[in-house]
Order: sequence, then C-alpha cells, then structure tokens
Amino acid sequence: MGDLTLKVVVAQKVSIKAENLLEWCQKQGRPLNGQARSAYAVHLLQQRQERNARGKT
Repeated sequence: MGDLTLKVVVAQKVSIKAENLLEWCQKQGRPLNGQARSAYAVHLLQQRQERNARGKT
C-alpha cells in the first residue's frame, strides 16, 4: 500500500530585507533569484535555531 508515514512540516515566517539578501548573495557568489532567496531563508532560520539553542531570542 505504499508509504503511509505521517510527515509534518512546520512553516515559519522569515522576513527578508532586500539589501541583506543582496549582500549575502554577493558574499556567496550566487545570482539573486528565487533559489538564493530560499537558501537565504534557510540560513536565517538556522541562525535563529542556534540563538534559541543558546537561550537567546
């Protein structure tokens, strides 16, 4: 019957400032496009998780 594993996805809002995204893309050597925006959002979420793990919000 196929894979009936329950998958849970938790969405989190990420505010992105255009100038910060552009700077990040330049440092990463990436073109400014949708894939870069998604990667930058992941980067911001990882930073948020690290801060939360250290007890800072």
